[in-house]
Amino acid sequence: MGKQMLRKCGGLPLAIKEVGKQLVEKKVSGESEWEQLLELVDFGSTLKLFEPFYHKFDPKLRSCFLSMAFFKENSTLRAEKLTQIWVVVGAAQEYKESESYLDGLVNESVIDVKDKSTEYCMNFVLHMLSIQKAEEEFSFEILIRNNGNNRPSESPHHHRVIICSRDKFNYSTDHDKLLVSLFFHGGGHLDTSPSYWKSFEQLQILDLEDFGLKFLPESIDTLMELRHLGLRNNYIKELPESLGCLKNLKVLDI
Repeated sequence: MGKQMLRKCGGLPLAIKEVGKQLVEKKVSGESEWEQLLELVDFGSTLKLFEPFYHKFDPKLRSCFLSMAFFKENSTLRAEKLTQIWVVVGAAQEYKESESYLDGLVNESVIDVKDKSTEYCMNFVLHMLSIQKAEEEFSFEILIRNNGNNRPSESPHHHRVIICSRDKFNYSTDHDKLLVSLFFHGGGHLDTSPSYWKSFEQLQILDLEDFGLKFLPESIDTLMELRHLGLRNNYIKELPESLGCLKNLKVLDI
């Protein structure tokens, strides 16, 4: 149980000390109490301890760190994809510059190298911190789509992650035209109507990796500002001809 707790702390001394403090305060002794704490341990106060860690980053590295909130917890991060995303969101001017920020995040222990400097994993607690700071400073929101009960907030955002099950969904707000990036986690079916996609007139990043798509709608050509389209690990057998209308598209990841 102690090893599981250490893994949940991500090996971070500050997180380990915080859990130790909670163990003492709750006077945890038996196995059932350990299991309960493992589920309920609160890293909220630990994240506050990392505020100085975050603020010491230079502005460009800080933007790279904030964009880590786009990705799924415990996911494998590919160097190529990270650098491409950073260029689009403005954290780097060109791909060569963004590659140097990979080294910066490794040196700060934000990410660890998994495979020959091309794949990385992110520290669990620091991923939580990236989400918290992105919500505060990066005009970012996470939308959890659960049986159609959750909708985007009415306040404008530039970046959004949608977590959903494999059901059909449809949503739109008056602020979709301000979105720059849209990431989907989970699986589902996309709305194929041109009128729906026209609402995302400023969208530059659409990422549907591992989403279980069987086809890409012809109406994709309404996303005229799109620069990055992530379709890796889906079931798409044929791309629509309308994809050729996306004149600003720089990256097609399939």
